[in-house]
Amino acid sequence: MNKRTILGLFTGILVLTISIHTTYSQNSYSNLTFTTTASGLKYCITKQGNGNFPEAGDRVWVHYIARFTNDSVYDSTQDKGPMDFFLGQGQLVKGWEEGLKLVKPGGTITLVVPPQLAYGNVKKNNIPANSTLVFEIGLLQVNKGKVIEPFKTD
Repeated sequence: MNKRTILGLFTGILVLTISIHTTYSQNSYSNLTFTTTASGLKYCITKQGNGNFPEAGDRVWVHYIARFTNDSVYDSTQDKGPMDFFLGQGQLVKGWEEGLKLVKPGGTITLVVPPQLAYGNVKKNNIPANSTLVFEIGLLQVNKGKVIEPFKTD
């Protein structure tokens, strides 16, 4: 990466971090208007970004705040720095896989993820079984990739 790309990425991360913190600290998710998908995912695009929507196989970088429905935070990238992963590779809960495809780079989205699109009836670390989870996600960057097919043994 050249200096200009790094500076642009850093600036984008800073702006989205401030945007996520400001949006969430001033507005409870219950004050937002949500759309519900056929799977039961609720989402609200609080800021649409620019460029192409991410697709399976793309590497994406995000900042997020994860909350329970009572607004208590259980995880955040605020102090850890952005997280990156590949869409469509099973690295995320189903609600994230579905929701991130709805927002463009530079945008923010709030997801209300029902248990069947999160961890279901399994307790995961400090997340109780059958939990509905709320995520405020800032999509920082998308690098186009390709879907990796699972290895077939037959």
